[in-house]
Amino acid sequence: MTLTADTPQTAVTDRPSLADVDAYIDSIEARYAAQNERAPIWYLILAGGRSENAGIFDGDARSQAKSNIGDSPFHPQIWSTWDNVDYSDPRILTRQELYQPLHKRIEFFTWRNPEVVARLEHEVGDTYLQRIAEDRSFTQSLFFQLQQSGHLTVRQIETLQQHWQREDTKPVATPAPSGRTTVTGTVQSMREETSRYGTVTKMLVRDDAGYTTWGSVPKGLDVQNGDKLQFDATVKPATDVTHSFFSRPTKAQVLEALPA
Repeated sequence: MTLTADTPQTAVTDRPSLADVDAYIDSIEARYAAQNERAPIWYLILAGGRSENAGIFDGDARSQAKSNIGDSPFHPQIWSTWDNVDYSDPRILTRQELYQPLHKRIEFFTWRNPEVVARLEHEVGDTYLQRIAEDRSFTQSLFFQLQQSGHLTVRQIETLQQHWQREDTKPVATPAPSGRTTVTGTVQSMREETSRYGTVTKMLVRDDAGYTTWGSVPKGLDVQNGDKLQFDATVKPATDVTHSFFSRPTKAQVLEALPA
């Protein structure tokens, strides 16, 4: 299903139950007591939903709460705009829901945005755990945030839906062939690479069938980005089956050259 900004998200029944916040706070205090420590009052105020006092806590304090407790009491908007949040938007959590334990916030966000969460779980799963933050994809980063804070902002939801809409309208890529084949396609990019054997120019070609292939520019062939060419080569599919690597190119020729 293609998700757009107009896709209805909120279920009308089966709303998750609210956790007992007092019991939740008691469990936090007990957790600290077991370590012969006292639970920080600034976290208990946040956990208890006493938002009128939340403004006195800086980002470091909230980060410490997240680090110590494992829950992140963040609002869908930055704390300075809490009073301006449009709670009539069914995609975001209410104040009451936001001051629930992390697992309950995830339940409420999932109930309000079932299509979004279902697609994130299908596409991302636990793969975000296998990458450092800098290497996560856009969807992996958002799913990680959902697991850490229990919700996404309206802007993030809308950006995610726009991303999926673009992805869903892209032509379906064809798996790359394997073995000796004729490649007919357009040069997408070129780059020089240096090794102990010297410097070679490599190119990425998108075959007319839809897959991409990467390899060395055939000797004697003068090409540039955008040129359409044809050559025979041994193609080996990559882990992403829509991408491949080619070697031993022969019979290379430019079919259509871009104007200089």
